[in-house]
Amino acid sequence: MNIHISLTLLINIVTSKSPHNSVIVNIRYSMYKQFDPFWYPGYASRLARLINAKKLLDDQWGIDTVYQEDYFALLNATETGRAITYTPSNIVAFTAPFSKYVLEAVIEVQDLSKLSKDVKSLIVAQLSNI
Repeated sequence: MNIHISLTLLINIVTSKSPHNSVIVNIRYSMYKQFDPFWYPGYASRLARLINAKKLLDDQWGIDTVYQEDYFALLNATETGRAITYTPSNIVAFTAPFSKYVLEAVIEVQDLSKLSKDVKSLIVAQLSNI
């Protein structure tokens, strides 16, 4: 039996590099189970739904304006991916409070009094299924 595994590697270089310089990428594979949220079932899609919820709130500016300070936990959850990108060695510290932020985000959105009922129910539905 042959098993083929494909790997897609996306590298975000956060410092300026000349396109003529080479970049060395070291990949380490371990047979031992390690904590990695990207292998955690659905982590990427959960993060994408959080980001979509944030975009929906941002799009309410001038209509049913809500301020980012009113959904701080949602912002923290959406920044998890960016924080991991900049400091991958702290992956456990960044992802440990993720589920807590999601639960707090649902409560925050439900408490947004200025938000229209339709938008609120759409966002709560997205976040409740995470």
